[in-house]
Amino acid sequence: MRPNLALAAAITGYIQLIDFHALVSALAEADAVVRFLFRPGQFVVKGTTLAVAEGLDLRRSRSAEMFGHTVTIGVRRTLVQDAEFALA
Repeated sequence: MRPNLALAAAITGYIQLIDFHALVSALAEADAVVRFLFRPGQFVVKGTTLAVAEGLDLRRSRSAEMFGHTVTIGVRRTLVQDAEFALA
């Protein structure tokens, strides 16, 4: 069985940005994949699981540290990755 690593929301707010480039780089090192449960523009509550990564070397690589720094949460929605916000 491959180890899992969950990413929880550090604060309550809207997901403003997911740094996909940094995420893919970090997870490629660990031969891992990630599944997001929320997308930019959605509101999340502190402690909610945002994503789950699964990989062979997940805990030994720098991906565990990077994983927590790939999502930006703020008090407002933004147009950066939230296309629905532009239409609202």
